[in-house]
Amino acid sequence: MMTLYSRAADARCHRVRFVLAEKALETRVVETDPAHPPEDLIDLNPYQTVPTLVDRDLVVYEPGIICEYLDERFPHPSMTSTDPGVRAQARVALRRIEQDWYAVADVLEPGSGADRRGAQRQARRGEGRRAARRVARGAAPSTRGGRHTEGLPRRGGRGGRRPGRPRAQA
Repeated sequence: MMTLYSRAADARCHRVRFVLAEKALETRVVETDPAHPPEDLIDLNPYQTVPTLVDRDLVVYEPGIICEYLDERFPHPSMTSTDPGVRAQARVALRRIEQDWYAVADVLEPGSGADRRGAQRQARRGEGRRAARRVARGAAPSTRGGRHTEGLPRRGGRGGRRPGRPRAQA
């Protein structure tokens, strides 16, 4: 049986738990406290981070690597498409989640992420706080260049006129 060292409030751990649930894999889950990691986790993972998966003699950490391992070891149902374009789009979406949402989660839930120093740097620069305020207002965290709004008209509609208003007759 596999063992997953996890934390209930960590978004990275939830990512792995979703894959385990989708594949209906029986796993022993060990809840950890980041301030006092279990001795086993200290011995298994040099970074002492969660999620950490132990499958027989193999130890895997980092959520993306764990999910890829699970999908390759237990191929049915597959978590990835056979189409390379769709797989690339999924990787881009996951990358954006890792960069945008995990940073917000780290600021909102101190100590939940693998890179507390990175979250602290973002918080000092104000990035995490701004993103957290946007999330609290119900907006998605923005990315450089506003890519999250691709394909949507800018405020005020096209050409600066408001949608639904007739054009002025010349």
